[in-house]
Amino acid sequence: MTRRCALWLVALAASLWASAALAQGEMRVALVVGNGAYQHAEPLRNPVNDARAMAKALRDSGFEVILRENATRRVMTDALREFSGKLVPGGVGLFFYAGHGVQVRGLNYLVPIDAALSGEDELKYETIDVNDVLLRLDEARARLSLVILDACRDNPFARRFRSTARGLAQTDAPRGTVIAYATAPGESAADGDGENGLYTTELLKAMVVPGLKIEEVFKRTLDGVARTSGNKQIPWVSSSFRGDFVFKAAAVAAQPALPSPAAPPSSAAPPSSAAPQDAVEQTTWVAIANSDNPAVFEVFLQRFPNGVYAEFARARLEQLKAAEARRAAAGTARADPAAEEAKRKADAEDAKRRSAAVEDDRKNHETVEAALKLADIDRRRVQAALTAKGFDTLGTDGAFGPRTRQMIANWQRSRNESPSGFLTAAQAALLSRDGEVVLAKLEDDRRKAEAERQKATPPAPPPPPPQVAAPPAAAPPTTTRVTLPVTANSNSQCDRSVSYGIEVYPDRFRIRFSTGWQDFSVSSDGSFGGAASPRTNVNLQVKGNTRGRFISVTNVGNLGCTWAGTY
Repeated sequence: MTRRCALWLVALAASLWASAALAQGEMRVALVVGNGAYQHAEPLRNPVNDARAMAKALRDSGFEVILRENATRRVMTDALREFSGKLVPGGVGLFFYAGHGVQVRGLNYLVPIDAALSGEDELKYETIDVNDVLLRLDEARARLSLVILDACRDNPFARRFRSTARGLAQTDAPRGTVIAYATAPGESAADGDGENGLYTTELLKAMVVPGLKIEEVFKRTLDGVARTSGNKQIPWVSSSFRGDFVFKAAAVAAQPALPSPAAPPSSAAPPSSAAPQDAVEQTTWVAIANSDNPAVFEVFLQRFPNGVYAEFARARLEQLKAAEARRAAAGTARADPAAEEAKRKADAEDAKRRSAAVEDDRKNHETVEAALKLADIDRRRVQAALTAKGFDTLGTDGAFGPRTRQMIANWQRSRNESPSGFLTAAQAALLSRDGEVVLAKLEDDRRKAEAERQKATPPAPPPPPPQVAAPPAAAPPTTTRVTLPVTANSNSQCDRSVSYGIEVYPDRFRIRFSTGWQDFSVSSDGSFGGAASPRTNVNLQVKGNTRGRFISVTNVGNLGCTWAGTY
């Protein structure tokens, strides 16, 4: 009977496996990163193995997997971009990281293998902020966003930072998100001595159990890690996911009638000749996991008394028998459909009330902040103060987007206050006051830097003096020699003509006598004239006009001669 039941269960599992896999019916995308070969920090042995094992398990669970091993920051950034591009609304997005991670001022950072950190101010340029991963998942509006961080090892850069802490900081899970840590916030986890890290090893064991809900996966992981580590390492989960999710779906089918216990044993070969024992057990378990028939689990335990799923089968068997006993005591063999429907409605109403209460609480906080009517400068001061305290808002633009809200919540949590992400009047006043100082210092630093820059820059040469137009060059004189005939002769001793060298300028007229040149001023109408004594006892009267080009010379002595003409 035992062998025949087992073979029947194997056949059933094989026929149902494909339909069980297709029942998942949702787009599942995963980015898996394992960093161990660090260039500027202590290398880690297990992360790459962890990433490979996780990638295989996720592919077996219907995920499209993007795997990156020993990734630089550029590779991680490109992989995140590819990952977010594949996410779809209503699907499932999973991010798994194994490697070094650091916590600074309440924020968590994942460390690429090429990160060269000498101080906190380099974190945003050398690492990956976990909040950036969460923002990408949130923007995709997936049904479930799952972030698994096996990155709680001791900070290899602790001596270089002013405000570091052990392990990773707890981050509130955004809507529809589960964040799983290898150990509790503020604690560190060992890399492990085996092929895989302790946390990933236990997580993989739980993930492959068909039909196991996500909350049970992490509960079993916690139990396994705590037990193996002697309670030195306790995994941690932050969740806002209210739906159902399983990594491996259990087959669902109508329960066929069991073979008669009195039926003769089958002559078929034992299962072990066709497949390894563990594979037969797993396939059989897939077929019966959701059964409500206690006899099925009794047969399973007879066939696999010490198998991997034996404890689960015993627990399910006890559960079914206890339920059967309760039904018998109540005098009914099956549940009352009306009661089940009433319970379902009551549970739905309760969930609706809880959701409404959460939404009302959020709206109350939002209303309180809205009533403050914060000006743009106050919002910028709040962002500056948060960034100065280590809660980087990635800018001071005065807009309170998802990043700023997350940083407000992280700051509130660091003060043991309700992490609503919205400000009370006291919180806004405190941050605005601190931010005013920060912005003033930033402006002062900017001015000093500008002054230093100007000091280092050589002064510009003075502008050249204005060009003064040179006075126009004097027109060259008209130089010639003129011969003047005698025109008035009161004495026969007068020469018939005289000859002089002349130069004509715009403002003067020059005549060259035997003793040298003599100048005569030219008036505005061109006339000139005056006395001349070229030698002793010779007195001449000169007159003329440059416009008419006329000249006359008169000997005013005893001779009374006049010579005149044009030139």
